[in-house]
Amino acid sequence: MKTPRKPETAGETGARSQAGLGRRIATAVVVCALGYLVIVGVASVVPQVFWPARAEIDPSIGCAEGLSDLRSELLTFAGEHVARGGSARNGALEDFLGPWDLRHRGLEERCAGEQRDAWVLLGRMRERLQGTLERFDAEEGALARAIQSEIHSSP
Repeated sequence: MKTPRKPETAGETGARSQAGLGRRIATAVVVCALGYLVIVGVASVVPQVFWPARAEIDPSIGCAEGLSDLRSELLTFAGEHVARGGSARNGALEDFLGPWDLRHRGLEERCAGEQRDAWVLLGRMRERLQGTLERFDAEEGALARAIQSEIHSSP
């Protein structure tokens, strides 16, 4: 058997309506925040995916010549970076790779067929070299810099 419920007082009813109002306000704030995050995310990611920044490249430079130049620059930079013992400074690789990436994307429209394959392979090599150089900076490069520091600090 159910026990009869005690009638609510005016204070209990007011507390319930205030709690309900608080939940509605909190829900509205959360929904607005999520909506803002979705709009900002879409507005910043979509242009980067579909219309990435590109460098303006001299129209007289063809795909093969541009790819050859970029390949040489990338390998020369990597060799010099290793010869210096890498870099302890965060962002040292990005200083070189940022403009390099813009020029690489600038060549994309000029490369078709087998040259398109070479363009893709060069991009893949760039990604792999970045990972290799980051590991080098953290491990062997740190050791090379420590050796160099000890040599120069010895009397």
